[in-house]
Amino acid sequence: MIPRGFEVTKYQPRPKPKEVFRVIFVGLLCMRKGLKYLLEAWSRLNLPKAELLLVGTLHDELKPLMTPYLQRPDVRHAGFVPDPVELYNSGTVFVFPSVDEGSAKVTYEAMACGLPVIVTPNAGSLARDGKDGFVVPIRSVEALMEKMLFFYEHREEAESMGAAARKFMEQYAWERYEQTLLDQYRSLLQRSRGPGDVIGDIAQPPRP
Repeated sequence: MIPRGFEVTKYQPRPKPKEVFRVIFVGLLCMRKGLKYLLEAWSRLNLPKAELLLVGTLHDELKPLMTPYLQRPDVRHAGFVPDPVELYNSGTVFVFPSVDEGSAKVTYEAMACGLPVIVTPNAGSLARDGKDGFVVPIRSVEALMEKMLFFYEHREEAESMGAAARKFMEQYAWERYEQTLLDQYRSLLQRSRGPGDVIGDIAQPPRP
């Protein structure tokens, strides 16, 4: 109901690499993030001159599944990175196939860096299907394969969708989040107190 935000000056697009097709995932590496389906899709595609970069802490529950994939030369685990701006900008496409999520801030950040995205409806992303990337069903290996292959074969489309994602996200600075949250509180307070009551100023909420 109240979309989150991002730091406009920090998350900026930079030139993306041309020599390699790089799919990036950023977040906790665990089952509910849909990594199982992403890894299977990537393995089945087996694309030349391509890399899957996984950024985040590896949860114990996923280690048995991840081990064989990490032995592949086209899968890399970067671990936890507190400031992944440069990693976003090293990618071609951002994939976040979450099965269970609130509103993942990493999707905001990736789009702000000019990456097209492949997300699920459960990711809580603001991505517009067919404009900023694609929204695919949860747990669908075939859908992930189809959309990653599309971007692999259509680099210009990836660039144009990434540019559209950045332009769309520019309206979601933290200032908008703060103002929208305050307006919502005022509206709820007014309804609970009645039309004759006066509501004073509400303090600015802390940014997540």
